[in-house]
Amino acid sequence: MALQSKLILVFSILLALFILQGFLFVDREQKLLTEEMEERAGVLVRTLADLTKEPLLSLQLGRIDQQLQSIRRERDVVWARVADRNFRILSDTRKEEEGWILSGPLPKDLATEFQGSTLIVRSPILIAGSIAGMAEIAFTLETLKTKIARNRRIFLGIFGFQLMVGILMYLLLHIQVFRPLGIVLRRIVELPPEPERLRIQVPPHASPEIVAMVEAVQNMRERLVTFQREAIAEARFAVMGKLATHMAHEIRNPLEAISGAVELIDQEVTNPSAREYLGVIREEVGILNNYLKEVLEVTKPEISQPTLTDLAVLVQEILLLLNPMARKRGVNLTMQVSRDPILLCWVDRSQLKRVFLNIILNAIEASNSGKEVQVGLTQQDDQVGVWVKDFGCGIPEGILPKVFDPYFTTKAEGTGLGLSLSKRIIERHGGSIEISSKVGLGTEVWVRLPVSIRREGGTDPIGG
Repeated sequence: MALQSKLILVFSILLALFILQGFLFVDREQKLLTEEMEERAGVLVRTLADLTKEPLLSLQLGRIDQQLQSIRRERDVVWARVADRNFRILSDTRKEEEGWILSGPLPKDLATEFQGSTLIVRSPILIAGSIAGMAEIAFTLETLKTKIARNRRIFLGIFGFQLMVGILMYLLLHIQVFRPLGIVLRRIVELPPEPERLRIQVPPHASPEIVAMVEAVQNMRERLVTFQREAIAEARFAVMGKLATHMAHEIRNPLEAISGAVELIDQEVTNPSAREYLGVIREEVGILNNYLKEVLEVTKPEISQPTLTDLAVLVQEILLLLNPMARKRGVNLTMQVSRDPILLCWVDRSQLKRVFLNIILNAIEASNSGKEVQVGLTQQDDQVGVWVKDFGCGIPEGILPKVFDPYFTTKAEGTGLGLSLSKRIIERHGGSIEISSKVGLGTEVWVRLPVSIRREGGTDPIGG
């Protein structure tokens, strides 16, 4: 059963219980008020019977009239009368009734009788153990009915208020929970597998819990897709690892033979056109050798030669190497270093140099003449952060999540292994690499690595 149906069922049960409780309450109140009135009426009629004993013996009807008028002034009393043992009405607040003979026996004890909207109470007048007459008082039930009607109105008012509150609560839950939850579920089902294509939109008027749930689901989707991509990348790397050795044997040996043959032929060839073709062969052989090196680097299982390295010095060496290329393209390379105390890292120097060389080279290639590429080094808690920022064309939002995928490239002559290799190397060192970019504003790459702080008596490696 759906949550909304369960809530309606609960509301219905509570409503039925409240209605039953209300009916029981009104019925009990009616009984209590009736009993209270009967008790009061009994007290008055007994009092009247006691007060009329002496006047009845002495036939002082004037005193009986005074007693009846006194009783008549009591609340809810309609009329009162006294009859003798012969059923003759001796005195009545209704003067036209006096002298009439009543029918039926005199009551032997207190008796009550409801006649329409009137309560009639009778009591015998006992003198020396004998019934000498009867006292009778009639009470109107209008006051009783008014109280009962008032109680019913109070109950209906409370019932109406609670019903309105229940409806408002249901509407509030429908607007803030049930409807947003249904919309979110439909959107989750209809979402494409790529989280960057479409995010889950929070429905309007959704409760904070629904908003938090949507954020949690979105974060979970992003983590799942990231995990899926990493799993696919790992699978590709595993396949490449199996192929790498075979490729090195099957391709490098022929390439070395071709390279050696070119060198031998070069000594014998004097034709300029033929020598130009030999240069093309050398260039293509070099390209193939570089591609094989990249493939083998990607499939390396671990860091080969970790050494305690000052990253600032390493970055300065890379900038010195790339400065001629940057000047040729009209790009200004600048470096910002925060180094107090000196922060060192246990890294494979050659692999890390390849990473920074690749990142800074990408930044230079993305920058137009007159632009600047900034490289910075800073301490962040127990990590060294190296950042490279360019002000080039930027990376489109739809492409940004794929830049670390093997073989994904937007360069006409790229292999798509540079950034994927860099990410793998950094992760082997226990670090992380992140890219943020905006089209037209540029790109910023952050590399974070565990540090080792120089102390007296040696160094304390962290995360090596």
